[in-house]
Amino acid sequence: MTLSGPVGADINLHAVSGDNIGFFYVQYLNDEKTAFVMPNLAPGTYKIDVTSRNTEGSYTLTNEWMPVFAHEGSPDTRPGKFNEAQPMALGETKSGLLGYTNGFSVDGADFYKLVVPSDGRLEVQFTGESTLKAELFLYDDSQGIPIKGENGAVSEKTLIHENIGAGIYFVKLVQSMKQDGNETYGTYSLSAI
Repeated sequence: MTLSGPVGADINLHAVSGDNIGFFYVQYLNDEKTAFVMPNLAPGTYKIDVTSRNTEGSYTLTNEWMPVFAHEGSPDTRPGKFNEAQPMALGETKSGLLGYTNGFSVDGADFYKLVVPSDGRLEVQFTGESTLKAELFLYDDSQGIPIKGENGAVSEKTLIHENIGAGIYFVKLVQSMKQDGNETYGTYSLSAI
């Protein structure tokens, strides 16, 4: 989205959910043409307003939507909890996204369910965009404490569990924050062998 007009205006983005309108983002127009970029915006309804800061004049607002990609499932069915985990077969690659927001919530975790048919070795490979940092955890069917985990925000990670028993397991991907406190976001691929 680009705003052109008098210097000294604010562009405000509000997320709309039913009757609720939440303040979401503001950008000060500090030159005659300011690009308003929200790269991790989730699908939703938004309200935009432009507020003057003791200036007058006309402005032009243009909008361009750049979709990331089609996620498996709608935004309402993303796997955000153990009981919503998407099934993932061994040898299969899944695609997803983390860190996208609609102003009220952030898609901060995805869960996948694996069935390991026999004792052996499990390898889970995560590869994310450079803008996404995530942590990777493996849980057994009890869904308690992770049985294997990789703390530390990274864009690529391989989690290996030697001598894993047959059973049901869950993989949890958690979006991480940058050291400066800003959120990371982006698409990823996940596979297990």
